[in-house]
Amino acid sequence: MCIQLEQSICRRFAGIVKRLHQQSVNTNDRFSDHIYFVCTFLDPEFKLYWLSQMKYSPACESKMKESLIQMVLDECDYGQNRSSNNLPETLSSFSSRSIDMNDSVVQSTRTTTNKKRKLFQYDDDSNGCNVSPNSLKSPMNEINAYLNDPLRCNFSLYWKNSQLHALKNVVKRVYSIQATSAPIERVFSRAGIIMSPRRTSMREEVFRNLVFLRMNESLI
Repeated sequence: MCIQLEQSICRRFAGIVKRLHQQSVNTNDRFSDHIYFVCTFLDPEFKLYWLSQMKYSPACESKMKESLIQMVLDECDYGQNRSSNNLPETLSSFSSRSIDMNDSVVQSTRTTTNKKRKLFQYDDDSNGCNVSPNSLKSPMNEINAYLNDPLRCNFSLYWKNSQLHALKNVVKRVYSIQATSAPIERVFSRAGIIMSPRRTSMREEVFRNLVFLRMNESLI
């Protein structure tokens, strides 16, 4: 019975199981997407702590860490490439609008000789400030800072206050809910039953655990 259950789990989660055993993953394997490991890595309550329970040899554990970090770096590069590809279109549209507005702005500045006094005079100075390049961390430096941060708090609270911008952008992308998919619609339906108008004082952790257990009750 236990052997059959183990074989069934290995077939159903073939992509995840193969990555855990550092085997090659086929695209047609279930859960073959590396995004599941990226999401686990970016949860401050997990990070790489779970590796200590896998009973890897030191060499295998080091290789697994490198593989996980590379997955996150690839996601950072993917997000930066998308931003850089969209930048020329944004700049071109902005420049065309600025050219049209240029004449009217020049005329208005000629007629205005005295600046209008403001309640907060420092607004003009702050608008002209640029972010120093030294304050921007590379994705690898952000990963090191993230792994060395001993804080293990709630996921939402951690990333809300985080200054790791590259990793934060990855979190926003990989944790986005695809509300149009049928599985997610079923989750929302179950969540609406659990979080009913008569039960609104539930803590976030309890709510998440109940939804998780309800949607995976067939595996328990």
